[in-house]
Amino acid sequence: MYRANGSAIPLRIGQILTNLVGNALKFTDHGFVRVKLSMASVDEHHAILRIDVSDTGGGIPIHEQARP
Repeated sequence: MYRANGSAIPLRIGQILTNLVGNALKFTDHGFVRVKLSMASVDEHHAILRIDVSDTGGGIPIHEQARP
C-alpha cells in the first residue's frame, strides 16, 4: 500500500499508473490491457483506492527476468 500526504499524491499515482500501463502495453501484442479503479474504503480523512492493471500479454521472458 502506498501512503502519502499532501498534493504529491495525484502526481505519484499518475507516475505509477503510467509505468504499469506502459509495461502492460509493451508486452501485449494482441488482446487487451485493462485498468480498473475502485474505492476500497473511505472515511472523513482518508480514501483507499485500489488500482488493478491486467493484460493478456505473455509477460517478461524468463531469461530477461534474471537480469539485474
